[in-house]
Amino acid sequence: MVSYPMRTTSTHAHQLQKENMIMDIAIQNQIHGVIANITESSIVGIVCIDLKGNSLQSMLSMQSINQLNLKENIPITAYIPPATIIFSTTVQSAKAVAVTNRLRGKISAIHQGALYGLVSIDLIDGTTLTGSMTNATIRQTNLTIGQEIYALIKADDVILSTCP
Repeated sequence: MVSYPMRTTSTHAHQLQKENMIMDIAIQNQIHGVIANITESSIVGIVCIDLKGNSLQSMLSMQSINQLNLKENIPITAYIPPATIIFSTTVQSAKAVAVTNRLRGKISAIHQGALYGLVSIDLIDGTTLTGSMTNATIRQTNLTIGQEIYALIKADDVILSTCP
C-alpha cells in the first residue's frame, strides 16, 4: 500500500521537478492521488486514480501511458482545467449526463468577476475543485455556499503527471 498526502494546490503556478527538469504548470486544480488500476486497449487506456473516498478516471493514449511509465500504486497528479468542469445541483441531472467522473461535494466559495465567476467545491475527501461559469449561470442556478453539488468531468479532460 502506498501512503500519500491528500492535498490540492490552490495557487496558479505549481513547480514540478523531475530528473533535473523544472516545469511550471499554471492551473488551478491540481489533485494528488495514487493509480488504482489501468485498463488498456490498443489505442487508449483508462487510468483510475484513488482519491481516498473518490475515484477519478483519465483517458490517455497508450503512447502517453507508456511514456509516463504509469503503473498501479504510484503517486500521480491530476490537472483539471476549471473551464472543463460542469456542475449539477441534483443527482438525477448528474446521472443524465454522459460523463465518466461524477464527484459529489459542497460549495465552499463563489467568486464573481465582471462576466465570469469561479465556484469552488469541497469533495467528501477534503479535495477542493474550482470550476468557472458565467455570472448569469451562477444567478440562474441559485448557487449558495454549503449547497450539495456534483462536479462532472470528462475523462479526456483529466491531464496526468508523475511529477510530485
